[in-house]
Amino acid sequence: MRAEPRNNVEPDDRTASANKVAKPDSVDERADKEENNPKFHADLLKLAAEYRKFGRVDDDVHWAPTFCRAPFHAKLRFSKSDAEATHGQKLYYLYAKDRSAYLGISEAKAKPGQAIIKESWHAEPIAADAPKPHPLKDPRTAKKDGKLYGAGKQGPLFIMVRTDADSPETDEGWVYGTLSTDGKTVTSAGRVASCMACHQDAPHGRLFGLQAD
Repeated sequence: MRAEPRNNVEPDDRTASANKVAKPDSVDERADKEENNPKFHADLLKLAAEYRKFGRVDDDVHWAPTFCRAPFHAKLRFSKSDAEATHGQKLYYLYAKDRSAYLGISEAKAKPGQAIIKESWHAEPIAADAPKPHPLKDPRTAKKDGKLYGAGKQGPLFIMVRTDADSPETDEGWVYGTLSTDGKTVTSAGRVASCMACHQDAPHGRLFGLQAD
């Protein structure tokens, strides 16, 4: 009398399942892990929760009386990237964990521990005949090609974290990440191809610095 297979799975099926589990990752699975590597999620989520404490890179604040005027708001910038799938064509504020080091990147490469965060918005054109926002009361505007744009719907967070240059599963030490607008969900992490394709051509060790308009 033939014994019934346990859990209604035939012996051949169990063998096939075991073989399937034992197989190495496929090319697609390895690519998925490289684009969203869970080993980096905790650090990215921590940065997303605390980045506003760092201050914006181009906030203009000075001690009186050496510079006696009211400080300007940080400048909302237009992304130079053309890649609409990432932060291209979006407006953004830029934060850096070590602001002074970021402002001096033309003289020195970023050190391990540095983190750069872009807070993005979808750009919405402001009609030429519309009332112009006051630059201090409503600073979330930017010009491009002579046209004025305002910050529309907020987009995702874009984060770069510097580790040691020989750290595995990084872009020569850089970890890229994208997160949901609220900073609570990691949507990509690690060697993100769309980020690497742009930043590998940056002039300052994967960083562009503040771009002049």
